[in-house]
Amino acid sequence: MRIGNLLDPRIGRGLYPTYDTNSLLMSWPLDQILFQPQFTLKAFDTLPDFGSDHRAVTATLCHDPAAAQDAPEASADDLSEAQRSLEAAREVQ
Repeated sequence: MRIGNLLDPRIGRGLYPTYDTNSLLMSWPLDQILFQPQFTLKAFDTLPDFGSDHRAVTATLCHDPAAAQDAPEASADDLSEAQRSLEAAREVQ
């Protein structure tokens, strides 16, 4: 989020667990919607269970550059961590 200058609609609104729908104890917010600061969030929710082990996530966004929000800023540590992750992913292939 910080490297991409993106916002998470869950911040300040709760967890909205999306995986594993088959377990109340082991569910967490795995599936994401991230958006750019020039959009405002009008609605955010998870959809009812439809037989998968994931819940679908839905968001209604409105393009409004005048109401741009502050996104978290990337630090040098974020960039080096991302570089290490990319290098590790290349080694797996």
